[in-house]
Amino acid sequence: MKINLLDTRKGEIRVVPEDVIDLHVLYTIINPGDKAYAWTLRQLKSRGSQGEKRKGERVKVYLGIDVKDLELDELRGCLKIKGVVIEAPDWLPIKGKHHSLLITVGREVRIVKGKIREFELKRLMHHVKRGYVKVIIVALDRDEATIAILRGNKVEILSKIASNIPGKDTSERERRKALDKYIDDIVKVIENIRGREKVDYVIVAGPGMIKDILARKIMEETIGLTVVKESATSGTESGVYEVLRRGAKIKVLKDLELVQAQKALEEFMRRISKGDRKIAYGIDDVQKAVEYGAAELVLVLIDLLKDFKTMEKTLTILEEAERRRTKTIVLSDRNSECYLTLKSLGGIIALLRYPLQYA
Repeated sequence: MKINLLDTRKGEIRVVPEDVIDLHVLYTIINPGDKAYAWTLRQLKSRGSQGEKRKGERVKVYLGIDVKDLELDELRGCLKIKGVVIEAPDWLPIKGKHHSLLITVGREVRIVKGKIREFELKRLMHHVKRGYVKVIIVALDRDEATIAILRGNKVEILSKIASNIPGKDTSERERRKALDKYIDDIVKVIENIRGREKVDYVIVAGPGMIKDILARKIMEETIGLTVVKESATSGTESGVYEVLRRGAKIKVLKDLELVQAQKALEEFMRRISKGDRKIAYGIDDVQKAVEYGAAELVLVLIDLLKDFKTMEKTLTILEEAERRRTKTIVLSDRNSECYLTLKSLGGIIALLRYPLQYA
């Protein structure tokens, strides 16, 4: 993430996302009611000789909108900011009309908020300091493996390994021995790359069960390396690029987010089952827990930050939690079981240091 302007007094940020993870960060900190400005394309309309409407040329204009909704398109690698036009060139009479700003990697967006919350600023600055994310990608099948590294938005193929697994005319023992050597050879290359590049994430992709075998071996043999599994149709270079088209880096981020959320939920459920009262759920009870300094962790759905009805109170909770150094997790993956469980609990829970006394 590159910051071109940060004015906390005016609540103004000008940023350039440098990869799709930066787009995800912007998705979590831009909220309904904020103002967003960027260069965009607008189609001019004209009328024919009979007064009928005609589509004219698309022109590049700088527009400002009052944000109403956001949509993160992981496959296309873009953030769509939807809203009502509040600023446009004088020659373009579209103020008050709906428009979407399409923010992609390398395109500056100006955000004006009534107030930049401390937790938003911390999240933003963390991604400025981290630089680009490095990810090892391994596409494999039973014939071959292709190993690549993703640095920011650039991918480099580093190694190709043939499996040399014999056919079915040989014994099961021989095939198993060849498979074990194939997997071991891949793990050795991964460890070598990891040591050289200081990588913490690896995406293992392929058809069938072979990706599960490799993922399990990596987790057994390495410490501190986060493994994400993905589907791919082959172990060739095309398998690597197939993974990239599916939003590899967002997948890494969401899996890390999901693991944290799952651990928090499991602990929450464990405390419920044992009658441990060091929990709170629902927006009002969690707010009390945070204000009293009782919360040690708060887990919240992104939905509460995107809904006008709950947004302000949720932002207040997260800001107070940040002030008190309470750990916060925002879950944005809507396709997980974790999401459904958290939603059933009001979209927000807290693990407490001590039980609250209710009147």
